[in-house]
Amino acid sequence: MQPKNENDLQVLDLRHSIEEKIHEKLNSNGLGEWIAGDLGPGGANMLFEVTEWEKSIQLIMDILNQESLLDKSLIMKRLNTAEDDWNYEIIYPIDYNGVFNQM
Repeated sequence: MQPKNENDLQVLDLRHSIEEKIHEKLNSNGLGEWIAGDLGPGGANMLFEVTEWEKSIQLIMDILNQESLLDKSLIMKRLNTAEDDWNYEIIYPIDYNGVFNQM
């Protein structure tokens, strides 16, 4: 998420709240769980491990939309080429042409 808020504590609280909502929905539907999150210069990062990508992405996008955060979010899918490789494919927005740090 890339909220337009300069207060790190507010962004951290928002991240925790959204992580919890997404985790609960994924978990209750047997689709996955929250595994990590951080706060960096580009915004708040949330990592989820999912079992069914297409069902999970719709659920996640619905929650972000309900919270008016979808238009401030990037959604990536990790490309598992190696255990220690952290490369991502941007899934949403499809036409994103900004900068994203792959880690």
